[in-house]
Amino acid sequence: LSSCSNTLYNEAIGYGTSSIFLRETFDSNIMIGKCISLETLYIGEDENGIVNTIFREFELNATNAVSKFGAENVHPEVLKDSETKPDNLVKYIHVCAPNKWAILDSEASKDKPFLDIYIDLQNKVIVHHSGFDEFPYGIARMNVPSNAPYGVSPGMMVLPDVKTVNVFEKINIDVGNKAGTPPMHMMVDNYVTPFSMIPGAINLYNDPQGMAQPLQTVGNVNIMENALERKKAAIKEGFFNDLLTPAKGHTTYEVQEEQLLQMKLMLSLIHI
Repeated sequence: LSSCSNTLYNEAIGYGTSSIFLRETFDSNIMIGKCISLETLYIGEDENGIVNTIFREFELNATNAVSKFGAENVHPEVLKDSETKPDNLVKYIHVCAPNKWAILDSEASKDKPFLDIYIDLQNKVIVHHSGFDEFPYGIARMNVPSNAPYGVSPGMMVLPDVKTVNVFEKINIDVGNKAGTPPMHMMVDNYVTPFSMIPGAINLYNDPQGMAQPLQTVGNVNIMENALERKKAAIKEGFFNDLLTPAKGHTTYEVQEEQLLQMKLMLSLIHI
């Protein structure tokens, strides 16, 4: 599970919603955790705003489909492909939702509180039908609005500033190029070519002194640098960088307490 934590945090911060699927393998009692990409998920909430429904679309090659669901459960075409075209991909949907036909204290897996159904989309058949005692997906969401089940990430909120910084950086590169290799004036009776402001350009013009000289085009670089730093600071604040300052404690205990406080502050931003 620890291998998924980095991906979970990255997706929550970048996209506002991340997911992990926890379950026992079909053929053993080993608990496994798998990070699920947001682009494959469709989630639903109950009346309390808690995620309790998942529709997930994914693909398996024919060999892995037979290994996962069993030769007796997959469609005959998939079983045939596993022998002749093992790399052929098959689309599936995993449905996990409250089971309105659940039977309390029943031993049957299909009677459990949450449905566990896999559907072969191409051949329109159910290849696995079981159930869970508890909802197996962990959904982490940031800044969940009142009218939608998906979170809004810091990355989404600071995207305008990120685009502004990109523009500023491009301007800084242009300024540096023009300062290093400025456009030049050269003597001629008149401008005979279109005026160019690109670095190293030569513009022909009429000069009584007959001298080639650089065209001064570089503005106030400090103003641009200050604006760029302000935008970068806003982006860092948008990603809660100010909550992750290095611990200043002088003892091990003080450092641990400061780090624990930072973790509590970050955890309060994520809805699970």
